[in-house]
Amino acid sequence: MVLGFPVALASSRQPSIRACPATGDASRCCCPPARRPWLQSAVSGLSPGVGALTSAAVYPQGGKALPQTDLTVQFDWEPSKPLPFGCGYTTTILGEVQAWRNRPLDEEYYVIYLDSTFVSIRRGKTAKEPVYVALGVKPDGRREILGFWVFGSEGETSRNWEQVLRELRERGVRKVRLFVTDDLPGIEEAIRRVFPGAEWQLCVLHAVRGSLAQVSKKDREELAQDLKAIYRAESRSKAEQALRALRERWGERYPKLVWERKAEALLRFLDHPKELRPYLYTTNQLERLMKEVKRRTRVVGVFCGETAVEKLL
Repeated sequence: MVLGFPVALASSRQPSIRACPATGDASRCCCPPARRPWLQSAVSGLSPGVGALTSAAVYPQGGKALPQTDLTVQFDWEPSKPLPFGCGYTTTILGEVQAWRNRPLDEEYYVIYLDSTFVSIRRGKTAKEPVYVALGVKPDGRREILGFWVFGSEGETSRNWEQVLRELRERGVRKVRLFVTDDLPGIEEAIRRVFPGAEWQLCVLHAVRGSLAQVSKKDREELAQDLKAIYRAESRSKAEQALRALRERWGERYPKLVWERKAEALLRFLDHPKELRPYLYTTNQLERLMKEVKRRTRVVGVFCGETAVEKLL
């Protein structure tokens, strides 16, 4: 099957010729092609097509980016006129983005994923700065982009993440079952200070990549299989057994493997229902979102300031 059609039918299908609605002539059409209906944004209060984060929210399972806002309606714009991107359009977007970023949040989230991506910003000199992003999943399974933050520092820090968490609390978040992050120094302590009742899950795939980078190339395939036996285990007891086998086989050759010291944080997802575990042991829920951000920012290259980043995102 190809896009729902049998292979033979799809491979032999000829390009369709659209007859002109006005004249009925299939060889020449004097009418513009029908416009695609505008999609409504999944982010409350934000116009469709505004930013990479909005696109990822409307297409959580993948797909092309959203079409741009219907300028003919919003700005009384005619196709023969220049696009109104210079002033009013960007000002309107920035106002909507600020309202969205300050909106009240739900009181409870089952899991919140925290991750960042880097963009180039010119502040006198050009430097890569992190954009902090938080994605929440509600108890009923609905996903929501909680916000994005640019602090102006050149490196990702737990101090900035603590500020993000405090803002989430100020906007109404009170109960979080689990936070999933990478192994940034101080991130666990920051979570404990703001949400003392929450659990912390260290992203397993970040740990896998870090471990494989520490070993010789000839050992990577076998080590990857031993690591998979840990995070694919059906129970905590089997995971701990696989962890002991990992230490016995590789501990003497590669003593810096962190799995033993971080075992509790790495295996936290095993305390949750089996059907949820594939979604809890990694920050991959944010990967598609980050790819969309990168796709948009790569076109710009270097942003002239923080406001330019906010408008695009």
